[in-house]
Amino acid sequence: MPGLEFITKIVIAGERNFSHIKLEEGFDFSADKDALETFKAYLLKNKHLYHDPLIISNSEFSQVYFNLHSVILSNVKGENTNFYRASFGGVYFYKSQFSGADFSEVMLTSAPRSSASFRNCNFNGACIKKADLRQGHFTGSTFQDADISYAVLAGTDFRYADLRRVKGLETTLGLNSAIFEKTIVNEKERKIIEREKCKELFEVMDSNTN
Repeated sequence: MPGLEFITKIVIAGERNFSHIKLEEGFDFSADKDALETFKAYLLKNKHLYHDPLIISNSEFSQVYFNLHSVILSNVKGENTNFYRASFGGVYFYKSQFSGADFSEVMLTSAPRSSASFRNCNFNGACIKKADLRQGHFTGSTFQDADISYAVLAGTDFRYADLRRVKGLETTLGLNSAIFEKTIVNEKERKIIEREKCKELFEVMDSNTN
């Protein structure tokens, strides 16, 4: 499906179900300025998307540029959707579901926002530098070889996730409050996580201090 047709069907026709489609590979949402502004204005005006979800489950959005510049997408249903090598710039997901989606090698510089769920997703090789992932749910997701340098991880749920060979873990913010349970790691990641967690348990005093 051509990218502009996708936008038109949402804005003009009010369609919500785009499951099992393949969007134009390489489509850039920011390329057509008029279409972008129209789409952003529609999303801002029609906040009822929370009650009328945008369904893109089992669809192909590989190598699509979602550069929407601070757009909030509420209640998006993207189960088993393919976002391979897509780019997300300024897209904020709120109360959205992406269970089983493929985000491998994506560029993610936006925040999933509170209550967004990315359970059992593939983030292998993704670039998630400086992304705000606080309160995100990544249970069972894989992050092998992903770069999460300086990402915000406060309250992020990594239970049963695979963080082996993840890059930049030691530079992340809020790692001490992230949630880990049966998380798969190598020795390097284990030491980084334990060091951050232990900082909350002890107050180290100078030996000369009473």
